[in-house]
Amino acid sequence: MSEFTQIPVVCFDTNILIQMKGLVTNNPEEMRSMRKAGFTKSIQELYRLVKHGKIIPVITPTVLKEVLHGVSYYGYDLVDFIRDNNFLVFEVDREHRDFWRKQTNQLANSYCTKLNSSEIKCIRKFIKDENSRIVKTVFPVKEISN
Repeated sequence: MSEFTQIPVVCFDTNILIQMKGLVTNNPEEMRSMRKAGFTKSIQELYRLVKHGKIIPVITPTVLKEVLHGVSYYGYDLVDFIRDNNFLVFEVDREHRDFWRKQTNQLANSYCTKLNSSEIKCIRKFIKDENSRIVKTVFPVKEISN
């Protein structure tokens, strides 16, 4: 069996960046928010992986734009955090954009499929709480497809 040697590339959204920076700076508001939501340990682990080079942190141009848009209100701390932790900006060149759009759309569609009757039966068998059995869709399917 061959050894897996590539370092995973992980793409981060703006809110995760804000929480990681809040963790590093021990920002009371962000720490309170993470504790309340119950994912402080997850953010700590993600940051540990970034810090020790176990994952390659990446952001999209959209996330970078969101961060830069917030600079006038929040300051440069988040930009400094991105730079200091060697985040890469993922940008698809023009000739490959159609391919990536197609792949992204296929992934989104695979996550939005309807449960079949055997999957529903399985959920009912293992989840005892009536209210948790099947999560209702937040948006109608038509909106998701758009």
